[in-house]
Amino acid sequence: MLRKIAGTFLLIFIILLFLIDINSGLKFILGFFSFFGGLYLASTDGIEIKFDENKFRNIFSIYSINIGFWDTYPKIAYISILKTKVKQKIENKYQPLAASTTLTGEIILINLFSETNQIKTLYRTNSKEEAEKIAKHIASFYNIDIKSNL
Repeated sequence: MLRKIAGTFLLIFIILLFLIDINSGLKFILGFFSFFGGLYLASTDGIEIKFDENKFRNIFSIYSINIGFWDTYPKIAYISILKTKVKQKIENKYQPLAASTTLTGEIILINLFSETNQIKTLYRTNSKEEAEKIAKHIASFYNIDIKSNL
């Protein structure tokens, strides 16, 4: 909530900035960074689930305008919470001798398993509490088990 308030104040700052008569180059630079900073602070992300239609979407939300694509999932047998490692290599493919680096980290996945063992990744997060909260909510609705590997 505090993040959304800060984003709103940054967006108001932009409006005031353009009303003040200052150097146009400075006004553009301050306005540009304030606008995108305000949008970032006013935005949230999460998951939206339609239980009756077996659909979900990962959403990006700005002032209650949700952006995301709906995806269906099969009849669920159980839910899995899994901590996994992520590795990303950053390199220049056009110059093989240029510098490169590899970034590693851990994320938590919430996977849905169907009765035929099809896997559908529902959500990715860094928070163990958030993953458990989402999994418990889904498990209580469908009356299924949670298998946790945290």
